Amino acid sequence: MIIILTSFALTSHASTSKPQTLTQQANTLLSQGGYPLLFVGSIAGASSEILPCTVQNQRPVVFRIGSVLSGFASSTTLKVFYPSCGGLEPEFSARGDLLVLVICRVNGICSGLKQLMLPATSQNMTWAQSVIKADLREKIARFLRTHGPSHNNSVLVFEGTVRGPIPTPGMIPCKVAVNFPLLHFEVNQVLLGDWANTRVNIGFGACESIPDWLQEGQSMIVFATVNKGPAEVYGDFNLLFPSTQINEVRTALMLHHEQH
Repeated sequence: MIIILTSFALTSHASTSKPQTLTQQANTLLSQGGYPLLFVGSIAGASSEILPCTVQNQRPVVFRIGSVLSGFASSTTLKVFYPSCGGLEPEFSARGDLLVLVICRVNGICSGLKQLMLPATSQNMTWAQSVIKADLREKIARFLRTHGPSHNNSVLVFEGTVRGPIPTPGMIPCKVAVNFPLLHFEVNQVLLGDWANTRVNIGFGACESIPDWLQEGQSMIVFATVNKGPAEVYGDFNLLFPSTQINEVRTALMLHHEQH
């Protein structure tokens, strides 16, 4: 079976005249949108199909996840699609633990670059964490630049806990002009903005998928906007971060405040 992912396709840079550094390749991956997932795991299997090189193809590779270092994962296995053509590349037959950086959409499709499958050494982990932190700072800075009083809304950033009921994972049908899936959070601590209540209901993008990793009782950091007038609060699934990244989020908020 040949798989072509036109909505979330990545191109390998092996054919370009000027090879990219590992950091540049990681930034290329992260710039595709979605949310990053960094984990240590091993390859459970990969398609060995001969893929034509006349079109952009994607090879599915299944990983066993040993530990998640950053991001969210719904299970201990993950299918990732990699740009590929011809026969099975040797990288996809590797054995042992690997440090893997991928980018995932809320619809559950994850993509990667084979250059970002690395030996799970402490040096590689330190490098990958630095890339994740830089991406987090850039996403937060972009969010704060495009929201706030000058945009007729206010920003709310908090660390909270998901409360039920949770909509069933999967695509929200667009039966009406606007159909926002609503999630309920208990607010544990406000990191930015004003919010006096201990609960908040947040609407997420119209017709978006509910991430399959979302669970009741899960703690996370949420970036949202509060519209003027009736307190309508809206969020972005790509701006949900694990609570373990709270120090990095605080640092990014402080840096933005100092620069503005």
